[in-house]
Amino acid sequence: MDTHHRRLHSQKGGLKKSRLKKGSQKNSSLNLVEELLRAIADSGQSQYAIVKGSGVPQPTLCRFVSGQRGLNLESAAKICAHLGLHLAPIRR
Repeated sequence: MDTHHRRLHSQKGGLKKSRLKKGSQKNSSLNLVEELLRAIADSGQSQYAIVKGSGVPQPTLCRFVSGQRGLNLESAAKICAHLGLHLAPIRR
């Protein structure tokens, strides 16, 4: 079965990769969102600490965490870097 892979992995090895069926772009975005939200919650850091450490504006992070909006790739990468995560595509 041909699959697309998206991975958000921790340098600590805490997050697993998600395997997605080809053509499920919406699902791949949701899985990435779910993984990032889980990483934010598991970090134990306040939103203030994540905002200060990542440089992502507070309203952006607040709306993302509350489910009111998504994140662009640049903001997601900044949050990942702050949390010690690496956001990377998997080459087929």
